[in-house]
Amino acid sequence: GTEALVQSAQMGNITLAAFLLDSGVDINATGLEMNPLQMAAHQAHLEMVEFLLIRGADINTSAYPGGGCTALQAALRSESPDEVAALLLDKGADIFAPPALVGGVTALEAACYGWAYSMENNISLCNRLLDAGALVNRPNGRPSSVLHGVISEGWDEILARILEPQRN
Repeated sequence: GTEALVQSAQMGNITLAAFLLDSGVDINATGLEMNPLQMAAHQAHLEMVEFLLIRGADINTSAYPGGGCTALQAALRSESPDEVAALLLDKGADIFAPPALVGGVTALEAACYGWAYSMENNISLCNRLLDAGALVNRPNGRPSSVLHGVISEGWDEILARILEPQRN
């Protein structure tokens, strides 16, 4: 049931997701590389993300240790992150959530590394995360790709912001 729920989230099939949830499938099942909300965010299915949140999905489920991501990190790594990431931020997604132990990225790393087709939206999301106090450096002291991403994208305004003294 849980894998079917993740698949319905991936496809954006709200009818199937509702059937599975009404049948007792756990919306917040653990042990998955991506749970239903994380998958819907990764696929940028705004309506599915809204539906899952209404049905009780945990917006801040931790990233699966091996290559997983939080819903916010997943949204920011999607090809069109603007609406889903904005919704998750408005609903209280944790911008400080640690990345997966293997292959993970922080929210700011995801936003600053040009995953999306619209760079203007990513710049806006980077600014929003920086305004909210997102850390440039990883909380565990490991190297961050924020600086590399910003330089490779040519985002001078963001580069100036992340080099401000208060950002360490």
